[in-house]
Amino acid sequence: MQNNKDIETRNNQILKYWKQGKTSTEIAELVDLHPGRVRSILSKLRATKPDVSQVTNESEDIKDILEQGKDRVYKQEVNKLTKKLSKLSDEVSKKSLFDDEIKDAISRLEPINLQYKSSSSKNKPSVSLVLTLSDWHVGANITGEETQGFGNYNYEIAAKRLSNLVTAIVNWVTDLRQSSNIDECVILGLADYIDGLIHDEIRIYSEFGPSEQVAKAGYLLAEFVRQISSHFKTVRVHSLSTDNHSRLTKKPMMQGRADWSLGYLVNEFAKIALEKVKNVKFEIINAIKGLVEVQNHRFLIEHGNDIKSQLGIPYYGIQRVQGREAMRRMNNPEQTFDYHVIAHFHTPAFIGNFIMNGALCGATVFDHSLALNTRPCQVAFLVHPKWGVYNFIPFWLDVSRKCV
Repeated sequence: MQNNKDIETRNNQILKYWKQGKTSTEIAELVDLHPGRVRSILSKLRATKPDVSQVTNESEDIKDILEQGKDRVYKQEVNKLTKKLSKLSDEVSKKSLFDDEIKDAISRLEPINLQYKSSSSKNKPSVSLVLTLSDWHVGANITGEETQGFGNYNYEIAAKRLSNLVTAIVNWVTDLRQSSNIDECVILGLADYIDGLIHDEIRIYSEFGPSEQVAKAGYLLAEFVRQISSHFKTVRVHSLSTDNHSRLTKKPMMQGRADWSLGYLVNEFAKIALEKVKNVKFEIINAIKGLVEVQNHRFLIEHGNDIKSQLGIPYYGIQRVQGREAMRRMNNPEQTFDYHVIAHFHTPAFIGNFIMNGALCGATVFDHSLALNTRPCQVAFLVHPKWGVYNFIPFWLDVSRKCV
C-alpha cells in the first residue's frame, strides 16, 4: 500500500508529464495506472493547485500556447481573405471591362419620328395607358406536333406577335383618343423574358443558349418600346429583373435574386439600346417587388412566382399576399398601394384591385399535359387620375387568329 509520500511523488510525476504535453493515455503507461485514474488525478491537481508559483507559470504557459494558436489561425484567415479579395478584385475589374465591352457592342436604336401630336383638349380627361409585358420565354421551342396544335412558339413567332401587339395597341389607343388625352404610356415589365436553364428539358430543347436568349430578348424589348414610343409623348418603362426562368440557381433566391438572374442583363441590353430614344425613361427594378405610380395610383408589381397556389389555382395565395402587404404597408404612406400586378401564371385576369398578365408564348408542352387552355396574350388598361383602372383588355396574339 502506498504511503502519502509515494502518492505525492507519483502525482508530481503525473503533473510533470502533463506539463510536457503528454496525453493521459501516455502518462498512464509511464506511471502504470489506468487512463481514467490519471485523468481523475489531473483534474484534482488542476483544481487544488497547491503550488501557486507552479500554477501561475502553468497558466502563463497555457496562455502563451493559446495566443500562439490564435495568431496562427488569424494569420491563416488573413492570408485566405487576402487571396480571396485579390481574386475578387481581379474578377470585378474583368467584369467592369466585360460590361464596357458589352455596352460598346450593343447598337443604339435610332428613334422613330413622333407620329402622334397631343391635342390636350380641356374637354377630355388626361389618362395614361399601361401595358404589361411578361412571360415571353425567348428561347422556348414549342411545336404543334407535341401540343396537338394548341401551342406553337419560337423566336420568329415571338417577334411576329410583338409586332402584331404594337399594331393592335396603336389602333386601340387611336379610337380611345376620341374621348381621352393619352400622352403617356407606362410599361410594366414583369419579367420571365427568357426561357433560361432551370429545367433539363429546357436545356435540351431550347432554340438557342442563354447568352443568345438574353441578346434576342433584350433586342425584342428595346424594339417594342421604340415602336410604341413614336405614338406617345412620354414612355416610362419599369422592368423587373427578378423572376423565375432567368435565375442561375437551382432554386429561386431571395437575397441577391437580381444578381443571379439573366433578366437583369435583358433589361440592361434594352435600356442601353434605347439611349437615343429621348422620350423613353427606363427603370430597372432589381428588388423582388416594386412600386410604380401612375395618375396618382400606386401599382405594386412582382413577377408572382413566390405566390403559392392550391390545386393549380393561385387565387387564395394572391389574397393572402395582398392582405399581408396591405397590413404591413398601411402605416407607411409611402409604401401603400392601390393595385397589385403580377404575371407568372400565364392567364390574364382583373379581379378587384388585382391584375394578372398573360404569356406571349401561349400554351407550353407542360400546359398541354395538364389540359390548360393557355392562349398567347398580353394585357393593357387605362388609368384615370380619379377613377383608377378601367378599359382592361387582353390582347390575344394567336398567329392564326386576329390580334383582338
